Amino acid sequence: MTATLAYLRFELQRTLRTRGFLLFVLGFPVLFYLLLKDTAGTGFRPLGIPFAGYYMVCMAGFGAMITAINSSGPRLAAERSSGWNRQLRVTPLPGWAYLSTKVLTSLLLTLPVMVVVMAVAAVFGPVHISAVTALELLVALMAGSLTFAAAGVLLGYAISSDTANPMINGGLLLLAYFGGLFEPVAAMAAWQQQIAYVTPTYQLAAVGWWVLGGRTPLLPHALALLAYLIAFSALALWRVEVDEARSAA
Repeated sequence: MTATLAYLRFELQRTLRTRGFLLFVLGFPVLFYLLLKDTAGTGFRPLGIPFAGYYMVCMAGFGAMITAINSSGPRLAAERSSGWNRQLRVTPLPGWAYLSTKVLTSLLLTLPVMVVVMAVAAVFGPVHISAVTALELLVALMAGSLTFAAAGVLLGYAISSDTANPMINGGLLLLAYFGGLFEPVAAMAAWQQQIAYVTPTYQLAAVGWWVLGGRTPLLPHALALLAYLIAFSALALWRVEVDEARSAA
């Protein structure tokens, strides 16, 4: 346990010292929020939520998603390429702790990103929600981000370090767009709406909209996120086994 906690601390410190990472995961959600929060007008209330609050959830979810995936996926791909993960096998760190630490690091790092987005929304939205509602929103989105942390592990073992960053971040932008995080789903074309409804990004945002009192049910979206989590986790474990078998050969 001591070795696991030490490695978790190491991962957090290493990631937080990467200025480019922090600029990306903090800067883009805040920038998009400030640029787009007024585009729909003050009278537009998707799902019965004022647009400033609706879009706050979108950008908090976007920030959580890109943080969860980028704090594990590209780094895992790079560590596989350098052989770092194989070197860790001769240390006191338990075998299960390597990936679980990556996932936990991803989840912990989503918290400050979401807090910053919500703080910006409170000042510039302005979005007025109670402290209890804000805490519920953070917990809901952080729990939903576990799905994307698992996706990050899968991607880290499925693609090479040379292509990890462009493939992952290009895919994230497409997923955010077609998942309804950049514009309300109600404003999309019918064919885009059908795509949005099945994306994990939409499910994550819908959980947040529900917390704010939006006219959307919680259970279907929570179950959809759980299904994605199970699928991503199963595929990630399979890719880990394939990678370890190749290393042992």
